[in-house]
Amino acid sequence: MKTPTSLLVLALLFGPLFASAASQPESCARTPSEVMSTPAVRTVAAAFGKPSDLFGSWKLAGLPGLIAKVVVTLSATKDSLVVQVDDNRPNDFWFCVSADQPDVLKMRVQDARQPENALILLKAREPGQTVLVASQKSGWKFMKFKRRSDD
Repeated sequence: MKTPTSLLVLALLFGPLFASAASQPESCARTPSEVMSTPAVRTVAAAFGKPSDLFGSWKLAGLPGLIAKVVVTLSATKDSLVVQVDDNRPNDFWFCVSADQPDVLKMRVQDARQPENALILLKAREPGQTVLVASQKSGWKFMKFKRRSDD
């Protein structure tokens, strides 16, 4: 069993290490031009293929897709990035990348109707064909979404 003194020494030695990782800010992009000009976001977005490969409509795939019909549409205008889930109203969002998850694009959704949809995580799978999506609703488990064939 550790003594309180040894725990204090461990905290002093390793505390700054954890604090610096936790305090590193996210790099974020709110427009298509910012996606291309923000190095961290641009690097992660490149894993999805061409910039246009990320945009379009994506449907929940596999067995979960047989049970629940979920369609996520990502689009971009000159001034914003927009997400629409099913037939809900579209919302602006921005992409963020953080040091703790360097291979994940975090979608921070503005004015999400449901708080659990305010943060959506994306991982590249097969550029232009498949993307992995996680949210609070899925228990942060990544689920496969395939590009809709009618896009």
